[in-house]
Amino acid sequence: SSTWPPIDAPEIAAMIEKEHPQIAAVLIANLDASIGGQVLELLPDAVQPDILHRIARLGPITPEAVETLKIVLANRTTAAPGSVGVTLGGTREAAKILSGARKATEQRVMPKLFKIDREVAKAIEEAMFVFDNLLALDDKNLGTLIRNVDSEILTKSLKGVDETIRNRFLGCMSARAADGIRDEMEARGPMKLAEVLEAQKAMIAIARGLAKDGTIQMGGGEDDYV
Repeated sequence: SSTWPPIDAPEIAAMIEKEHPQIAAVLIANLDASIGGQVLELLPDAVQPDILHRIARLGPITPEAVETLKIVLANRTTAAPGSVGVTLGGTREAAKILSGARKATEQRVMPKLFKIDREVAKAIEEAMFVFDNLLALDDKNLGTLIRNVDSEILTKSLKGVDETIRNRFLGCMSARAADGIRDEMEARGPMKLAEVLEAQKAMIAIARGLAKDGTIQMGGGEDDYV
């Protein structure tokens, strides 16, 4: 949860637009991810990749940066300067913030971030896309994904999830195909967690590839259209 007083996204964006990107990064990293994502996309396009990169790379915050933040906030809000707390970012935090922005923002920012720092961009991309995200797919898109995944990868992936999630996947298959996967899972017996996670990672990579080429749509809403 946010360590800052409640302010809406446009107000925060206006507040930090002329501040140093590092100040903006620290402040956004401390907002709830959904608000942070909105603030990020309200800032000028040119600074968005740099700010996201800084959020991902946040380390110990200098006392000077903390003081500047306190002054910025105290001048524009009712919060007392002493009540402001600072936490750190990281790639997971950056991923959450980018997930809070519209898909169009992600599609614009990520290629630029890959040019700035490929390693950080890759880490953010992986953090944004976990196996549970596949549940956000509607039946049609999930069915398309399943048809593009080798049955062995699917079997291993579903071995490590609870029955509700498993049934969600199997429900998007024909009864015969679903029975085949169930039989295969039973025949395999216990599996190493590392093997399951590796299969899930492979399935995520396939989903990401299909989403990139437009074969499937990852839970996008009307706000994603530009």
